[in-house]
Amino acid sequence: MDELKEKNNAMNTLLILVILIPFFKPDIVASFPKINYIFNIWIIISFGIIMITYFKKLRISKLVLLYLLYNIILLFSTLKNKGNVLKLILDLSLNMGIIMAVEIYLKNNKIKLFGVLSFIFYALTILNTISFIMFPKGFAVTEYLKTPIYLLGIDNRFSFMYIPGICIISIYDMMKNKKLTKLTKAYFIITFTTFVYFWSAGALVAESLFIIYYVFIYKLKYKHLTNKYFPVIMVSFVGIVILRVQNIFEFFIVDILHKDLTFSSRTKLWDRTIKIINNNKILGTGIQKSEFTIKSISAYHAHSHFLNIMFQSGILGVGIYIYIVFEAFNRLNKFKESRIAQIVSFTLFVLFIMLTVDTFDITANLFLIICIGFNISRLKEVEE
Repeated sequence: MDELKEKNNAMNTLLILVILIPFFKPDIVASFPKINYIFNIWIIISFGIIMITYFKKLRISKLVLLYLLYNIILLFSTLKNKGNVLKLILDLSLNMGIIMAVEIYLKNNKIKLFGVLSFIFYALTILNTISFIMFPKGFAVTEYLKTPIYLLGIDNRFSFMYIPGICIISIYDMMKNKKLTKLTKAYFIITFTTFVYFWSAGALVAESLFIIYYVFIYKLKYKHLTNKYFPVIMVSFVGIVILRVQNIFEFFIVDILHKDLTFSSRTKLWDRTIKIINNNKILGTGIQKSEFTIKSISAYHAHSHFLNIMFQSGILGVGIYIYIVFEAFNRLNKFKESRIAQIVSFTLFVLFIMLTVDTFDITANLFLIICIGFNISRLKEVEE
């Protein structure tokens, strides 16, 4: 009887793993069209299985409705501007799939879900480390700058896998061991060392914040910052991207830090993007092919997450998107006594501060953390 139970558990874990793997497609896959095609089919099949299971077991959640509404606006804008509908469908499958999967498994298989997710993040991180050690010139190179592409993409994009990974593994550690153990610390050391190796300044600063979190928030049980994160994110976006308050600190940034006020020419991209937004205020331009964005703003994206959302879906879309982020932080703040809620809210804070001057490539990772924030009450039950 026990053997049968163990086999069933093992099969159930394997099934979750097979369903979830495509949602964490390594960036290098995009460089190989045939493999990329297989992964895209895999994502759609997994999404189909998840969606059928979701509607059988659960009622539609607020997050699913909000994200669906956002995508309806995006679809209307994409059709109106003759954009890339296929990419929209793939992005929808990716993000809605991970949202629904998390909500399904949080109901009945919480620890198993985070065990599988921890395995995925650890495996991808270790394989990525092997990839840049064995192939320092990468498996491929970017089209224009010829930057090496490793398993998880170019080196300054690793953080979009590593930082959500720290959050997931920390949650699993706290659920299993009631504290952060060597499991989390080892992952932090591996990822931090990688950023030092490549000297990815932005990622290093972002991950260094977790040292501050561990020492001053986790250890001291300081919980009164959770309601400050969202306002700081919004002020940073409006202040830096829209109002350009960094110009006030020209002496410090240019003369002391020897950095330019354009954030490596990002302000020029922002100006071009804002100009296009002004001509497409309500609905944006929709999801477009790379050729369109390169021609219109001289880059693949706006290099600022909320600005890119506004570029694609206008005021209507960005309004819904910002409300989704606000609601995640609001729910996390209601459970600020929880260590798990604190690590999730801090992770979202770090990610969105990074995204002030960048755009998230691996969006399923972002919506994974947002969805956990929306459903924090289920994890609080486990913690207790």
